[in-house]
Amino acid sequence: RTAGSGSTPEAIVLYTELLQCLIPQEKDDNVLLRRVFLVFNEMRSAGATPDHACYNSLLRACALSGDATKAMDVLERMSDDGLSPNRRSWREALRSTQRAKQSDMADSIWDMAVNYKAKGDYIPFIPHSSDIELLLSVYVAELTTTSSHMERNALHRRVMALYEDLKECNPDRGFSYDSIRIDEFERNQYFMLAVLRACVSLEYHGESEDEREHSKAIACDIAGLPIFRERLDKVDRASKKAIALAQNWIYSL
Repeated sequence: RTAGSGSTPEAIVLYTELLQCLIPQEKDDNVLLRRVFLVFNEMRSAGATPDHACYNSLLRACALSGDATKAMDVLERMSDDGLSPNRRSWREALRSTQRAKQSDMADSIWDMAVNYKAKGDYIPFIPHSSDIELLLSVYVAELTTTSSHMERNALHRRVMALYEDLKECNPDRGFSYDSIRIDEFERNQYFMLAVLRACVSLEYHGESEDEREHSKAIACDIAGLPIFRERLDKVDRASKKAIALAQNWIYSL
């Protein structure tokens, strides 16, 4: 290797292609991360300056491995190198929390994304419906890891808060009427079932009467949506039970 040879555009492209080739070939998560970061460190040692494609390849490896901590480290490295994360960067980082089933990390990355400030031509992260579904899926995934009522209540509150923030287009969550349409979510059966089940659970296990009544009211609103008046052949038994309970509440009002 000649001095500075690693910093040429051709070398950067070569290293990036090598990173991208490693990702689909390695099935062992730990080996995948180790190999990808070895190539990345070799690239740095050769004098090459990583670009977005390089960093996003690292984040993709973190997502596939479910290493959310490493994904956060990569985001920080990007900033240290003067690169602002782009849309793909944020999504891959969020995907790492989904695999890891870590909602705290997901919320931290989300907050970082919507509040990120950078100079120059940085394009702000404006959440799309797919990003919001991804965040919800992290909460739902973590629910499968615990049977503790306290922990499940906390996760259900996050699910319900996400829905309420959507309805109100809460700017603190990065939501705006220009990019978010609540009716689009209310036609999304997967999304609304997750919210409905959270509300029904909080109606039974909420810590206060106000919380239980509030959860019940939201559950009734959701159970009355057109998507729950259609055939529910593909809905699991627990979800059908939640729908039936909420619809019975409507009739008893």
